[in-house]
Amino acid sequence: MRFSVFPTLLLTTCLLLSISSKGKQTITFGTGIFPPGNVIDPKTGLCSGCLIDTVNKIFTESDFRLKFICTTPGRIYRMIENGEIDLTVNVTVTA
Repeated sequence: MRFSVFPTLLLTTCLLLSISSKGKQTITFGTGIFPPGNVIDPKTGLCSGCLIDTVNKIFTESDFRLKFICTTPGRIYRMIENGEIDLTVNVTVTA
């Protein structure tokens, strides 16, 4: 099984990094819970996993702070509609 998240993530990152900003802006990033890729850490209650690590690395030198929300896909879409999430990645699973 292989996840093809990186083309979408790369394009979105390029677009966000091209935006000039004053100071650090917070981007709320919604991601689905799909173990072992993304989980909620039972000790901290925060999202963790390979996608979270990758996104954090990409945004390390940007003018953005990241806030992650791990939840179900349906809730992510509702939160996007309500303006509570700024960014998500559509993960496609291939065999």
